[in-house]
Amino acid sequence: MWKVLLVDDHEANRKLIVEILSGLAVCDEARNGFEAFRLFMKSVENERYDIVLLDIAMPQMDGITLLRLIREQETKLKTLPKIHTPVVIITAHHDWVQRSLYAGSDDFLIKPISPELLIEKITQLTAKSA
Repeated sequence: MWKVLLVDDHEANRKLIVEILSGLAVCDEARNGFEAFRLFMKSVENERYDIVLLDIAMPQMDGITLLRLIREQETKLKTLPKIHTPVVIITAHHDWVQRSLYAGSDDFLIKPISPELLIEKITQLTAKSA
C-alpha cells in the first residue's frame, strides 16, 4: 500500500483522488503548501511518503514553491541513499507543466484526472524509487 501526500486546496479534488486510491494507498491530505510542507518534514523523520500528488494553483503557497522547498530539503538531508520523493503535479493549466518539470517534478497529470492514468503513474514512479 502506498503512502501518499495529497495536496490540493479543493476538498472535492482531494475526495476524488482518495476515492480513486481507496484500497491502494493511505493518503495524508493537505489544503495548502504550508500544511503539506509540515507533513512532508514530519514524514522524513518517520515513515517517508512514497509519492506526493501536488496541485499547482493554491493560495498562500503555490505548488511550485512547495516543490522547490521539498527538493531543497531532500538535498540538505545527509542520508544514504539520497532521498528523492516522486512528485506528480496535478494541474488544469498546460502552461504550468514546463515550470513544474523545471522545478523538479517527476511527472504531471492534467485535470480532469483519469483514474487509470493516476494509478499507472504512481505505480511507475514508486517502482523507480523503490
